[in-house]
Amino acid sequence: MDRGTGMAYLADALNDLGGHAGRQGGRLIYEPLNRYETNLVNTQADGVRLLDERRLVVTIADVSGKGIPAALFMAVSRTVMRNAPAETDMAQRMRDANRLLATGNTACMFVTMFSGVLDLETGRLRYCNAGHNSPYLLRSGGGRDLLKPTGIPFGIDPDRSYTIAETVLASGDTLFMFTDGITEAFNPAGDIFGEARLETVLDREGGIGATELVQKIIGATAEFAAGAEQSDDITCLALVYRGER
Repeated sequence: MDRGTGMAYLADALNDLGGHAGRQGGRLIYEPLNRYETNLVNTQADGVRLLDERRLVVTIADVSGKGIPAALFMAVSRTVMRNAPAETDMAQRMRDANRLLATGNTACMFVTMFSGVLDLETGRLRYCNAGHNSPYLLRSGGGRDLLKPTGIPFGIDPDRSYTIAETVLASGDTLFMFTDGITEAFNPAGDIFGEARLETVLDREGGIGATELVQKIIGATAEFAAGAEQSDDITCLALVYRGER
């Protein structure tokens, strides 16, 4: 996906949430007005959107392949997810999305996707992880949890069901979502950034704001790569839950 086009699309969507979105140093910065703080780099799928005054959707995805076919499949995936009726049971929405993406998929493409619905009043997060890199839930009191896959990527098996998992965010907890462009970044010597280096940065920087966290992660990845050619798109999203205000 073209980064500029995607970021412009997401800026419009985020402005609809009642805050301010804009570009800053190649990044998309979102400054909300109330109960959560988010920061995104690049965009896959829809990123962040409100279902209603109480429920916030966070989504990140990564499609197989590259070039125009991958961009088109991502566009279709985004449309399918965005058009899923909000009143429908979440598990049913995931099954329907997968079936639509798998039916007639002659190119045999697939998309990994994490999609969660956060209750802004209670902090309850219900989510489906369709084969995506496990997001990190950084606890304000220390420690972290992994939100592991609850199903296989979308687009492979049209009859596949998806499990909905659940956790609760406390005030100050941070949700960090990313694509493998971060963990699979290489340096000139051929070494990979990997999950261990990512976790080191997350542990060291826990408790800072969403904007600062994303900047630290991207900075650490760029420093490690040391000018080596980027092998994959880099997308990440940080959300800090502020609780009731």
